[in-house]
Amino acid sequence: MNIRPKTRRYKLLQTLRNSDEARALLQMERVSTNHEAIPNLYSQMRHSEYTAYFRNIASLHPALKHSEEEMHFARIVLSRDELGNDNIAEFISSLRSRIHPPFMLLVAYDHGYQNNGGDQRRKVYQCAFLILDKAPGGDFDAEEAVYDSTEEIGEQILAYILHDFEEGTMSGNGRLVLENEMGGEKIGRVEGFTGTRFTLSFWQNYNGPLYHNPQNWTI
Repeated sequence: MNIRPKTRRYKLLQTLRNSDEARALLQMERVSTNHEAIPNLYSQMRHSEYTAYFRNIASLHPALKHSEEEMHFARIVLSRDELGNDNIAEFISSLRSRIHPPFMLLVAYDHGYQNNGGDQRRKVYQCAFLILDKAPGGDFDAEEAVYDSTEEIGEQILAYILHDFEEGTMSGNGRLVLENEMGGEKIGRVEGFTGTRFTLSFWQNYNGPLYHNPQNWTI
């Protein structure tokens, strides 16, 4: 079978191949000889794929260049009532000896489910990430410069994500749909870091997983 290896989706998959958390993304479906090897477009998006995707972005962005040797990416799990700076400060403090600024702090997604009462069921993912950098205490101009630079890095990441959805790398054949509205807010000083928080959301059809399958209950 002739599988074309030079498409952008294929290169992304190859970049992620060595990540244990990317296994869901790397379940390849080999179709006809006129198609590339692609992930199962109707597979369910799980947290491991989400983490692997953003970690890969952090490794590709020239201001971050995350790697195993130099850490510029971390993931944090917070419930809705734990989103304050105190919890983030405690987490960053535990990584202080390993993390290198600037860095991306990915927040585990929240998810919900929608049911129109008929045949349309969806899973909705609420996502957030922070771009943080060092700013000297008491230096207003330096803090403003960090706000500007982290906002720019985050916007470049949003542009990358938009491009991925438009090209089909993430969305596939309607597998994931990115919501139109994205957001951002400034993060005050946290353990010597300041920066910008970004939010986005997307959804996927979830008719299959949310329909009762008696086989799942067979002992």
